[in-house]
Amino acid sequence: MDLRLTFLLYAGSLVGIYFGAIGTTLVKELYIRMVTAILILLCCVSRALAIPEYLHNLNIITLSDNALKMFEMGSKLFLFGSGGVATILIFYWTFKGHLEKQRLVKKYGLVKVSEKAI
Repeated sequence: MDLRLTFLLYAGSLVGIYFGAIGTTLVKELYIRMVTAILILLCCVSRALAIPEYLHNLNIITLSDNALKMFEMGSKLFLFGSGGVATILIFYWTFKGHLEKQRLVKKYGLVKVSEKAI
């Protein structure tokens, strides 16, 4: 087990949980479901692009070095690109929702019941 990777995943999870809890109160459920569905679909495309490389490594098919690099690059591009775009979209909608909430609080003086009690 690689402890560095474990700690990196743990740190990412902590940040994700924090922003996820805030984001689910500020972002419409439809947007979250849409981004999740698209992310899963693009990860499937990424894994599909990795299949020729696996088949080449098992000596089932023969591919040139250029073709292997192309499939590997495409796979990584879809995998990391989809995660990056999904993260940016969720952060954008979260911050947009937060700013809208602040605007409404300033305009109407809206305060949550739990905040009034404190």
